[in-house]
Formats: sequence, structure tokens, C-alpha cells
Amino acid sequence: MYSTYLISKWQDVIKVLDDFVVCNMYAAVPPLEQSIPESSTSKEKEGSPRGISEETWQKFQQLRERRLQCCKVSTDKRVKELKKKATKSVLDNFTSDEEVAELRNQGVIFKQANNKSRPTEFSHKQEKIKKQKGDEKRWNELQQYLNSAVHSEEHEMDHTKHTPKVILIGDEIERNLEVALKEKKFELSEKLNKQLMEHDFTLKVAQAVECRDYSKRKATEDEKAKKRKRSKPHWAFEQKARWESKGNM
Repeated sequence: MYSTYLISKWQDVIKVLDDFVVCNMYAAVPPLEQSIPESSTSKEKEGSPRGISEETWQKFQQLRERRLQCCKVSTDKRVKELKKKATKSVLDNFTSDEEVAELRNQGVIFKQANNKSRPTEFSHKQEKIKKQKGDEKRWNELQQYLNSAVHSEEHEMDHTKHTPKVILIGDEIERNLEVALKEKKFELSEKLNKQLMEHDFTLKVAQAVECRDYSKRKATEDEKAKKRKRSKPHWAFEQKARWESKGNM
């Protein structure tokens, strides 16, 4: 019902605009009573009237053509502005893709700017899909570091800085879990068990992130070291060695 009401409103707006355009078209044409006599048209074709030079007459004709052109441009501009205002008031009420499709079937053309300013359900779905793909990509990258036991001494030293607080939290959860089991509080024990599992998982993920960052940093350092390390020519140091040996003698 709402979509049919909007379509009927849109059709009324189109009728009003068409009537306005037709009125402007007929307003530019003079009526029969005020029609231009043939003598004036013949005089314009023949040339300038008496007492007026040819240059001033040509300037007058140019100014007349310019005035008619400006009037035509101004009417077209007014029609465009009216169409814009009317379409904006109608298009702002549309929220679903079905109503937009019905208007397109009626012959209404939507500009890209209006579609960008008004987000639709399809655009929200596309954003969600992109976000899910990005999360899956990052998760697949971290999975190879979750169970990796290869850590350098430097990485272990950096990792031990953050472990004490995390270990204390885990120990506290374990103690509370043991107390809840002794007191036979099974609901509380289930909650604590979930918290402990989440804590262990977050700890593993944090270690995997640190391992990934360390491996990337090490790879960049190795590449820089390879670029610095160049093949040293043997002849470049022979003269220097001879000069040093002579100086020592």
C-alpha cells in the first residue's frame, strides 16, 4: 500500500512538471492577436531601418538573440531545479530495494549520488561479507603460529615481560573453580570453566600474534642484511694490505 501511494505521488509530480514545461513552451510563442506583422519580418530580412546604421542594427540583433537564448536557458534551469526538489521529496521516503525496483519499472531514473547517500540492505550485506573475509584471512594467517614452538631467545625475553599478570589471572580462575567444585556449585563451575578456556585461548592468540610480528620483523631484517652484504672484490684490498705492511716495516 505504501509503495503504491508513493508511485501515485510520483506520477502526480511528473504531470505537474510536464504541464509546467508545456506552459513555458507556449509562453515563448506569441498569440494570434499579438502576432508579428509581415512588414516587420520583411524589414528585418531587408536590412536596417532608416536613420540607423548597419553596425548598430547588427549589434541590436545580436543582443536580441542573446536575450532569447538566456530566457531559454533560465527556463530550462528552473525546470531542472523543480524536478530536483520534487524528486528529492519523493526519493527520501524510500528505504527498501523493492520500492526502488518498482519505481525503476515505472521509468524513474536514479542518479548514483542518491544511491550513495542512502545506504541499502544490499550495501550492508556487502560490507558484512568484506569484513568476514578480512577476519578469515587474518585468522588463517594466525593459525600457523598457534601451535608453533619455535621461538628465539629474544622473543622469549619479550614474552616473559607480559606473562606474570596473565598467569595470576589464570591461577585465580583455577582456584575459584576448585572451590566451586568442592562446594558443589555446578553452575558457577561451568561459568568459571568457560572463563578459563577463554583465557587460555586469548593467551594462545596473543602468543601467536607476537610470533607473527617477530617472524615478519626478522624477515625484514634478513632482507636488509642481504642487501647490505655484497660481494667484496679481492683486488680492492690488495693495495691497502701492501701499504699497511710497508708502514709496519
